Amino acid sequence: MKAKKTSLNSSFYNWIKKVRNADDQLAKLEDDLEYYNAMLIGYNSPSFDVYIKSNNPSGDKRLLYWTFKISDVEDEIKSLKQLKKEYKRFRDGLTDVQKEVIDDYYHNRKTQLKISRSYWYKILNEVSKVSVHY
Repeated sequence: MKAKKTSLNSSFYNWIKKVRNADDQLAKLEDDLEYYNAMLIGYNSPSFDVYIKSNNPSGDKRLLYWTFKISDVEDEIKSLKQLKKEYKRFRDGLTDVQKEVIDDYYHNRKTQLKISRSYWYKILNEVSKVSVHY
């Protein structure tokens, strides 16, 4: 087997990718949650009187399906929001230059700082070594 070549701080960079992807995932999950709530509310369930007398388990399964989907999506949204909070706390603890460098990396943009590329990477490596949140 070949050994996989990884950087020393690959877990930090993976953590940043997760935070970056959380924005898109949150938007999609919130749309899904809205859809699932609409399906739950708009669900054509039989009246309770008929439901209790007929003991129709298939109607119960469909109702539980949407309830579990809503619960799963809400849990996922909660965990992604927690990840975003951790990133915000991490970012707030940085200096202004470090914030600018981490923002450049986060948004995949060219830096506006008047520093060399090697110094930019040096700052990024320092930030990744300081981080304990990933």
